[in-house]
Amino acid sequence: MFPVDHFAYTNTDKFSIKYLYNNSYYVPGGAVFFYLGNEGAIEGFASNTGIMFDIAPTFNASIVFAEHRYYGDTMPYPGNDSWTSIGKLGYLTSIQALADYAMFLPWFKATHNISDSSKTIVFGGSYGGMLATWFRLKYPTLTVGAWASSAPVTYFRGSGDSVGGFDNVVKNTFVSSGCAEDTVNAAFKAINTLAQDATGRQQLTDIFVIDPRTPLKTPEDGSLLSLYVQIGMEYMAMTDYPYPTSFLEDMPAWPVKEACEKFRSVSASSSPVDLVTALRDAANIYYNYTGNLNTSCLVDSKCNGDSLGALSGDHDGWDFQECTEIIIKMCSLGPPNDFFQMDCNDTSFYDFQNNLCNGLYGNIGWTKDFMNIDGVKNLYGWDFSQASNIIFTNGKYDPWSSGGVHDNTPGIKDGRSRGIYSFLIDGSAHHLDLRQPMTCDPLTILDLRAQVVGIMKCWVNGSSPLCPYPVRSLSPFEAKDASDCKPLIHQYPWGQTNASGLQLSLLSLVLMMLNFV
Repeated sequence: MFPVDHFAYTNTDKFSIKYLYNNSYYVPGGAVFFYLGNEGAIEGFASNTGIMFDIAPTFNASIVFAEHRYYGDTMPYPGNDSWTSIGKLGYLTSIQALADYAMFLPWFKATHNISDSSKTIVFGGSYGGMLATWFRLKYPTLTVGAWASSAPVTYFRGSGDSVGGFDNVVKNTFVSSGCAEDTVNAAFKAINTLAQDATGRQQLTDIFVIDPRTPLKTPEDGSLLSLYVQIGMEYMAMTDYPYPTSFLEDMPAWPVKEACEKFRSVSASSSPVDLVTALRDAANIYYNYTGNLNTSCLVDSKCNGDSLGALSGDHDGWDFQECTEIIIKMCSLGPPNDFFQMDCNDTSFYDFQNNLCNGLYGNIGWTKDFMNIDGVKNLYGWDFSQASNIIFTNGKYDPWSSGGVHDNTPGIKDGRSRGIYSFLIDGSAHHLDLRQPMTCDPLTILDLRAQVVGIMKCWVNGSSPLCPYPVRSLSPFEAKDASDCKPLIHQYPWGQTNASGLQLSLLSLVLMMLNFV
């Protein structure tokens, strides 16, 4: 049992944490691979982080995934009590979750007879990658390193990141995949054009087969349809994987490229109806690739699960975290930054966020005073000049890379002597590198994974003559045929032996010669 509150002496309530583990690869003295669960049920993260299972035999590693408080089955209070008041929901914070993990790890080792000498590496993707980073900063003695994939650890006020960075990457991903920027811009304008009168709104309703429970009644409702398409495009960019997946929804390999194919028969000068039809076909690569849905629901809570919608009427834990301590400064700016309608700008963002949060949580006691704009900066910061042993990986196709570390982030450019590494992976989307290795993975991903394993080997056994690991530039990106894509199970280094092994052998020889001289 773990305390609901780790930091005050006014609440002695305790709760249980759900976790998943696999000790079949563990050999006494081997490593512990610890995934810090993020905003959802832990099973989803375990099923989409195949790299941990794939390389566990290489490290004789125990694998454990711990669920984040207030997600999945890990609720501090029974039934709906965790959500009924700000006094209880207020314990949903990243710093409380990190303290959970700091208590959980030694408990897990003791409970499962894991040797005290077993060194722990933490893993995480997206928010989990943020947690892995912050865990390394806050509890450095519990681990030897962290792999933080697609972690937007700088996407906050004061970091210099653009408020429109996320959707700018979405646009760039679509353009690099074959979409004509002016054509997509014209398609979104066409929605607004048709939404201005009843005849046009009926055309939009017919084209998208909009569910009658979310009708287009006014010109302003065209914005809701635009947002529906926008969310689909954002999710396609996030999950632009080189093989079919169902991580968010059922989608084909390279879904953004598939979506761009839908614009081939139109141009910026095409009729509004033709442009909107192409936009619908593109959005359906995300919303309805299997063709199983009959309607487009613009607010899914109104459709009782009968059709797929863009916006849920229900809030969840991540909404609350974004309304309290994790205030990610992000919104659409419109062309030329992105394809979409302008939500806000750098100065109006906090009013925009305040209105959103008040609508979600005002009824249980939330006020704007709970919005800790500099929470992440004050708790963790983004200066890594005193940090050690963190691997940051971001994909160029991933919109969240706009909030990831870069060369100008303090402590990154000169961090290799402290085990700080940052990789920007061409052709990669949201934490693709953490997924199960596949035969159709681009060489950039195979190369990245092989180098990460080399770095982690040095964390576990720093006495090796090949340490520190000689990191090199990643291989060029080139897409592979996905028609017969299969898992590469336990095949480290995934065909990279000749590329990396030869370099390492030559380096060892040079070091030996220098020592001899």
